[in-house]
Amino acid sequence: MKATYNWLKDYVDIKMPPVRLAEALTMAGLEVTHLEKAGNDWVFDIEITSNRPDWLSIIGLAREVAAITKSKIKNRKSAIQATAGNFKKTKCPQKIEIQNKKDCPLYTATIIKGVKVSPSPGWMRDRLCAIGLRPVNNIVDITNYMLYETGQPLHAFDLGKLLMPESGIVVRKAKQGEEIITIDGIKRTLNENILVIANNNRPIAVAGIIGGKESEVDGATVDILLEAAEFDPVIVRKGARLLGVSSDSSYRFERGIDYSDVLAVSQRAAGLILKLAGGRIENIACQPVKLPARQRKKIILSRQEVQKKLGVKISAGELRRILSSLSFKLKTHPVKLRHGAGSSQSTTVIVPSFRKDVAICEDLLEEIGRIYGYAKIPATLPHVLTRVINPKELAHLKEHNPGKDLINTIREALIVSGYYEVINYSLIPKDAFIKNQTKGSISAIEVENALSREQEVLRTDLFYGLLNNTAHNLNRRNKDVKIFELGKIFQSAGNQCREELALGLACCGNPGLDWQRPQTRLLTLFDLKGELEHILSKLGIENATFSSGSFPLFTEGASFSVKIGSENIGVIGEVKPEILGTYSIRENGIFMAQLGVNILDSNSGLEKSFKQYSVYPSVARDISLLLKDQIQYRDILAIINSSGSGIISGVKLLEQYTGRQIPEGFKNLLISLEYNLSERTLTDNEVDGVHSLILKKLTEDLGATIR
Repeated sequence: MKATYNWLKDYVDIKMPPVRLAEALTMAGLEVTHLEKAGNDWVFDIEITSNRPDWLSIIGLAREVAAITKSKIKNRKSAIQATAGNFKKTKCPQKIEIQNKKDCPLYTATIIKGVKVSPSPGWMRDRLCAIGLRPVNNIVDITNYMLYETGQPLHAFDLGKLLMPESGIVVRKAKQGEEIITIDGIKRTLNENILVIANNNRPIAVAGIIGGKESEVDGATVDILLEAAEFDPVIVRKGARLLGVSSDSSYRFERGIDYSDVLAVSQRAAGLILKLAGGRIENIACQPVKLPARQRKKIILSRQEVQKKLGVKISAGELRRILSSLSFKLKTHPVKLRHGAGSSQSTTVIVPSFRKDVAICEDLLEEIGRIYGYAKIPATLPHVLTRVINPKELAHLKEHNPGKDLINTIREALIVSGYYEVINYSLIPKDAFIKNQTKGSISAIEVENALSREQEVLRTDLFYGLLNNTAHNLNRRNKDVKIFELGKIFQSAGNQCREELALGLACCGNPGLDWQRPQTRLLTLFDLKGELEHILSKLGIENATFSSGSFPLFTEGASFSVKIGSENIGVIGEVKPEILGTYSIRENGIFMAQLGVNILDSNSGLEKSFKQYSVYPSVARDISLLLKDQIQYRDILAIINSSGSGIISGVKLLEQYTGRQIPEGFKNLLISLEYNLSERTLTDNEVDGVHSLILKKLTEDLGATIR
């Protein structure tokens, strides 16, 4: 929404210079994205949020400026009356028929005869050009000027091109296949979901969206019919989307206009036409003739509630000033407090008709805080009631917040390990699903009427987003990437959709474990595997296994499925070079993994019991083993733990070595064992006996050679 400084000054006494005003508007929620000088004026380009259609006008912005700067707003109705004169609704000889009152609750038609179509005066052309509109002629320019000044769309028909009074104005749904040539010269085919303005059994405009070419005002126009109406936002939005048309009028009707201003704006526009184009008003018709009263929303507000929610004391006078300046009406009444604590005052706030976004007390508090200034609110700790939670209540809280501790544990473990969290969209291209598919049996859920090819299906895994994140970093010379995402994935199961929470990881480049000593090696698949093992250990899951697998996304022989027992909980692997090429990634060595968080939640053991710390000394013994490459570390751990006779307190892999002096197909492992009892000091004989048994079992069961 563009507005000029001088135009705003027509309605509010502004003492603040344009640059400071732009800053003040931005701080109050009306973000000024651009400010530029235009001749002897300034143009503000303001970002308007979708829930504030009242800001889509000079008058609406002036109201905000007055509230923010504590300035006085000029009487808008006086300005309208001074321009329009005293017009009265009359019985119109032309018939106005509204077939569905929901589609069009209000329609007015003002017939003005004897106008002279000519260029608009310079001051109007300058203002229209400043906000990006092309001047056409005085009649069309007045309708555009009023739209930007008041937020009420208007349309002028050439009365001489209509069959009047023989055929009246009909507001109806279009007939299937009906056609209209709109003012942009395009022939458009209509259907029954589009609302039209019709005359002589043919559409002359698409209601609230765009006018028709056959009835447009041109240089030969003498008589006009000025339309001002209220159209249903839903039907205008549907019609605009079906026709692929977006106009200043449809933009405002889609968000809802202020019905109480329709007649007044029509009168002001008619007055401007008489002033700038001459002519005389023949009659003004309105359907319905008598406007039904619409109930205004009422909200109870107290100063105590304001202080409690905003955390600052605001005087009653300041509260009244803020709300009154925003056109809220206030009625104060006494309220008795409980237990004989005296009385207080609460206020009934009557919401103006143009504030469709205000429905509850919190909406009012937001308005108060916004105008008062959030920067003025001191930073204080919130007042909370502390109490001891008993075990039953704690169990109830955990039951109704499943997985919260688990997610926090995962997130903290990864952040400590140097990973950064990312968030991606759940909608992805269909071809991304096909090339990233990890299981042939999974089918994606397609989106009907997808907005773009980038949003065709719901993601079945997290890999597409993570690969895009990786490519984004690598293309900007950030070669060391460690990222993760906790997000929902969606899979089709028959006629139903299954939604699950998943954890995805991606890494490449330098491990970056020690900032003091730059790493000379690159990350490997086993670094990522170790990260998964670390997470599983943090969650109390000790029985997870990694088995070789084959997946379309990963390089053959460099991928594993992760299992708990016989249940698959995830996958890990190195991404194929040909897949990386489709993401414009030239580097190799991109490793990714995904785990199902729901399955982790059902298998986790986060609740740990206290274990008595031993005060007695430990005995450390190292084992150097020569083993075949196929033997997994978990098999070694199983033998050590089963043969330890309850005196092993720790096992740690110190080193894995392959290369010189190690036969091909073999590896050398250096493992440290810690022996300890919490009740007494172990003797050398006890440790030697258990240690010898472990060495024997490793030799017999795994074919290991002790070095």
